[in-house]
Amino acid sequence: MASNTISDITNVHDGTDSATSSQITQVRPDAVIGHGGASLELLKTVGEGGSEDDQFNAPTSLAVTAEGDIVVADGGNLRLQFLDKDGAFKKKVDLEFKPEDVAALTNGELLVTGDGHGRIHVLDKEGVEIRVIQVTGAAETWASTQGVAVDGLGRIIAYWQPGFRTQSQR
Repeated sequence: MASNTISDITNVHDGTDSATSSQITQVRPDAVIGHGGASLELLKTVGEGGSEDDQFNAPTSLAVTAEGDIVVADGGNLRLQFLDKDGAFKKKVDLEFKPEDVAALTNGELLVTGDGHGRIHVLDKEGVEIRVIQVTGAAETWASTQGVAVDGLGRIIAYWQPGFRTQSQR
């Protein structure tokens, strides 16, 4: 039976240690899924605290696109930052809200939450908003959609307080 392994994990770190706060770290685990004893090897740290390109202020989430770009929800700076697979800055997309979460679809579109109105903003590969999905239940309870993910069937799974909602959008 073949083992499933994780090759790379990219992590948003916004800890209390000011020397490592607001940085993105990429690590390679020495682990096999389903087995104990996992350890992580630091591969690279990119960025620092601030508001310039390649600087982060309270990063909240990240996603990896089908092309291998890393998209960081830079919440404190109200933007998304795009890094290449090696962590080099590519571009930024300014938003009118604090992004809570970002997820990448296989067609290149991005899903972004956190506008405070129970919506998921859908952006194209360039970061241009192409549509907005109203999450049923979130708006009625004045909840901000916080987390978002996509399952293997293409269903969008969104989270807000006080519960979970699954909404299918293709």
